[in-house]
Amino acid sequence: MAFCARFDSRSRYLYDIDELIIPFHEKKDSLPEFLQAHSKQRIIIDVKENWKDFYGKILQPIFKIYPNAVIRLPEIDAHIANHLTELEIPFFFNIVAIDWEMLYYMASLKPTDIYIGEQLCFELKDVQKAAAKWNFRVRVYPNIAQCSSQETDSLKRFFIRPEDITHYSNGLVDVFEIVSDIDHQAILYKIYKQGYWAGPIK
Repeated sequence: MAFCARFDSRSRYLYDIDELIIPFHEKKDSLPEFLQAHSKQRIIIDVKENWKDFYGKILQPIFKIYPNAVIRLPEIDAHIANHLTELEIPFFFNIVAIDWEMLYYMASLKPTDIYIGEQLCFELKDVQKAAAKWNFRVRVYPNIAQCSSQETDSLKRFFIRPEDITHYSNGLVDVFEIVSDIDHQAILYKIYKQGYWAGPIK
C-alpha cells in the first residue's frame, strides 16, 4: 500500500508520504537534486503539456541514476509510450480507466500504473488479476465519490471510507492518491493513513 499527493514544501508529511507529484519543467535543472533529496520516495513527474521527443534525451540519463522517478503523461499516446519504453523511462497516463476495453488498451502500452475509476472500481478483484498479468500498479482516488452518471445516487457511488482502507490495501489497490486542494491534502492523507475520521460526516 502506498499513498500519493502533490508536493507541498509546507507539509510536515513531506518525507513521510510514499509518492510525491511534481510538475515537469523543461528548463529546470534542479530535478536531480530533488530526486536525490527524496530518494526514499517515488517521484511522479507530471507532464502537463504535449510531450516532445527531446524531453526523453533530457530525462534518460537522470532516470538511469534515479530509479525512484516516473513520468505521468497528460494523454494516452502509443507513439510516446513506445518512445519512452525504448528509452527505458517508466511512465503512466493521467487518464482514468473506466471500462475493460480502455483498461486493456492502456495496459498494452506497458505503463507502470493505471488509474481505475467509476464502475470499474467495483471489479477490483478482476482488475488486480489483469494487473498481475500486465504488470501495472492499480491506482485509485479514495476520497472522490465516483460514478458514470451524475444521476447515480450518492450512496451507490464508489468511495473508500478511511475505515475501509485496510480492506482495499489487502491485494486490491496499490496506490491511494489523495485529490484535494493543496491546503487540505495533508489532512486527508493523515485521515486515510490512520484509517479513521473522528469528525462529522458531510
